[in-house]
Amino acid sequence: MSLRKGANVPVPTGAVRAVMGWRGGAGVPDADFSALLLAGGRVRDDADFVFYNQPVHGSGAVRHEGKASAGGEVTDTVLVDLSTVEPSVERVVLAASADGGTFGRVPGLHVRLLDAGTGAELARYDSHDATTETAYVLGELYRRDGAWKFRAVGQGYDAGLAGLATHFGITVDDAPPAAPAPPPAPARPPAPGPAPLPGLPISFDVGGMTQIDPRAWQDPNGDVAVVVPIDLVPDLPAALSEPAALFRAVAIKDAQSGAGLVEGEVITVDGLPAMRQIIKIKHPHQPTGLVFIGSLLIPRATCSVVLKVQCPEQGTTGMREAMIVARVGIDGAFPPSRYAPDVDLRALGGLPTNVADDPAYDATFPDHPLSRCRRLLARLIPTVRVADAFRAVPPFAGPRR
Repeated sequence: MSLRKGANVPVPTGAVRAVMGWRGGAGVPDADFSALLLAGGRVRDDADFVFYNQPVHGSGAVRHEGKASAGGEVTDTVLVDLSTVEPSVERVVLAASADGGTFGRVPGLHVRLLDAGTGAELARYDSHDATTETAYVLGELYRRDGAWKFRAVGQGYDAGLAGLATHFGITVDDAPPAAPAPPPAPARPPAPGPAPLPGLPISFDVGGMTQIDPRAWQDPNGDVAVVVPIDLVPDLPAALSEPAALFRAVAIKDAQSGAGLVEGEVITVDGLPAMRQIIKIKHPHQPTGLVFIGSLLIPRATCSVVLKVQCPEQGTTGMREAMIVARVGIDGAFPPSRYAPDVDLRALGGLPTNVADDPAYDATFPDHPLSRCRRLLARLIPTVRVADAFRAVPPFAGPRR
């Protein structure tokens, strides 16, 4: 039975397998499935979080069975024996986290609920609206009038596994285990800047912002800045020393995922090469409107860190675009992308380049999300300071050939 988001179905069996699946391939982020046992909307303690590093719940009722791959599809499975779930547990949340990217880049994301005894499919939910999320609640098992039901949820989070866990009451230790001391680096004058953010590869000035998660802050406009450490070789199509090739490939890839590259450049941040870009996506929670996502990516040979800001369109949508198009005329409203001028990015499914995206119009529309995105990046990037351990990682030289 295929379910729409928010729909539910009775679960007429004692034990079920929840199987998350997606299409794997080059450039597709890895994903991990997990379960959280909730009482009163929160875990009772950290043992109620079942995932790859803690694969069996103390009650034995929930087990993470691990991944498999066949025919281009990757699956990750959690077994839930509903007959042995403790009476105080009201919900078992079935969630996922993405490693090395966002769920907008995970094709064919779905969850199937199977009878653990027969393998028969009881329910299926296919996610179609994931965009910038790095954690995602696909579904949940919950008690209702003494029986169990399954609900398709489809709720995303932008702060990864740690943010998801914290939301449900898990105590997350952001500080990684102490690593061997790196070789001494040449002495350099200390750069003035903000106090370090514990456990993160970078710090930046969070003055005037409210911390809403161990890795996320919100400004007075409601725009959010998130730090995303990525412990994988950077998934970049070209070296930063080849900006034309880099942003051409990025523009094409963004278009194929339904987004649009607004601007991109290679800059230096606290002495290290970095990639700054802004993309636009359709607003995932409104019938109209856009979200502009600015990011600063600092790649190293074996890992990277992203400072991402998200600025959604609020209130009446499309005013900036409509007014500028009326001024310049429809014929000049949608020029080719300057990053891939020979490619029809709209034919690939991307959002069109719009003349209204030009920064010359920011002063006229200061509250537009693109204007806010540029201002927030311009404010935060000059304050970014890189932690010594991250700086000591060898530089990123380009994709493996």
